Amino acid sequence: MNLQISDASKVAVEAIKAAGGSLEVEYRTPLILRNHLKPHKFDEHKELKTPMPPNKQIKKLERLRSKGLDVNYPDAPWFTDNQEAI
Repeated sequence: MNLQISDASKVAVEAIKAAGGSLEVEYRTPLILRNHLKPHKFDEHKELKTPMPPNKQIKKLERLRSKGLDVNYPDAPWFTDNQEAI
């Protein structure tokens, strides 16, 4: 069982992983989320690209990763290259 979520407590993460499931967080802007939920309203020949998340969002995503969630977002060189300094 693979669930895509926006947030979860450590207890919930541990319970789902103990049951053999996995949790995943994928960064989506409001436009990307609309495209994901209602693809019939978008041109099927154009693919929307996910932009680099803002600073505040990256910090939130990294907090979620520290809870044990699989987190996916586009590269943010200012963060990934300087993670030790932050």
